[in-house]
Amino acid sequence: METFFRSKLGVTFDGVKTAPYADAGVLHPLNDSEKKMMQRRIELIYAQFKKRVADGRKKDTAYIDSIAQGRVWSANDGIRIGLVDRFGGIEEAVNCAARLARVSDYRLREFPETQTIIDRIFKSTSSQDFFSNIKTQMGEEDYKIVEQMRRIRRMTNSTQARLPFEFFIR
Repeated sequence: METFFRSKLGVTFDGVKTAPYADAGVLHPLNDSEKKMMQRRIELIYAQFKKRVADGRKKDTAYIDSIAQGRVWSANDGIRIGLVDRFGGIEEAVNCAARLARVSDYRLREFPETQTIIDRIFKSTSSQDFFSNIKTQMGEEDYKIVEQMRRIRRMTNSTQARLPFEFFIR
């Protein structure tokens, strides 16, 4: 990958690390030692997962291992083998959680909170004034970065990690 970036884009990488495996698989393919370390970590995580499933389902770990192995089960099969208690939607799940917590007085909130049409109108008006003021202070070139972030936010309704450039294919 480093050769591609250097020969095609003229981009090179330098690295500083404070531990032997800090750059494992980042600037170079994994070596045998790194592959073994990664495999041990995966096996440890998978063993913890199976133990938690066994404890949560009150099943023997060997039984969970026999039905696991990366399989995906249908809902009906999940009930048959003891991985699922019953079918239901979010409302049933919330009610069950409230019963288990012995809570009868509770309320639900959705995030991000839905806005009324009036909220949206006032927010967009005030945000337009706000961003217009920023554009004046920042200048046209720097303001393009702000616009790019706003576009990303509108597309996903969340923050994303993005590279600080855009590709335009003509």
